[in-house]
Amino acid sequence: MNKVYYKKSVGTLIFSVLIMGIALVGFSVVRAQFINNPNNNLHFDGLVSQIGSLPSHLTLVTSGTEPIVVYVDASTNFAGGLEWIDIDIGDHLKVNADLENNRLEAKLIKKIEGGSGYGTAGDVVQIVSAELISKTSNTFTIDSGAAVITFYVDSATNFIGSDFASLNSGDIIQVKGVDSGTNFLARKVILRKKIIKTKLGQ
Repeated sequence: MNKVYYKKSVGTLIFSVLIMGIALVGFSVVRAQFINNPNNNLHFDGLVSQIGSLPSHLTLVTSGTEPIVVYVDASTNFAGGLEWIDIDIGDHLKVNADLENNRLEAKLIKKIEGGSGYGTAGDVVQIVSAELISKTSNTFTIDSGAAVITFYVDSATNFIGSDFASLNSGDIIQVKGVDSGTNFLARKVILRKKIIKTKLGQ
């Protein structure tokens, strides 16, 4: 009887630890600065540039995106004893948010103590699926639905399924890169869906 009870207790403990690990996955990715998942769940680090009310919201800037606005309500969790009233302009935050009704709803916010700059050099940047909206000779900009992100390309960028010159606006791509501390550098770009452009009337 005691052995059965012991096995059940151990099983319950293991299950609880597993669930806790899944719940905290957004903040457990090693050196992750910006992760955009397929269901438009966004994990990112950024500096607070504006604090708004009615409704409560934050505007954050990163190394490689347009300013990101996240909304805060009673369902938002704050980690490490942080409270809404404690957040100031210039704070470095880690945010887990979901895209709901065309706006990002903050699910979890954590303050990064001692952070400087938009991100830490070498941090992972990963976009699972996004539409290419523009490019220059050494950059491309994509819209993931949750954020507009710009990447720089260089000789270390690896293209799969296409080369940089052949990418067109409207193409759907997957990107993995790193944060340099001042911008996002693309390290692997995978073409997921090619948009075939034709001349008018054809």
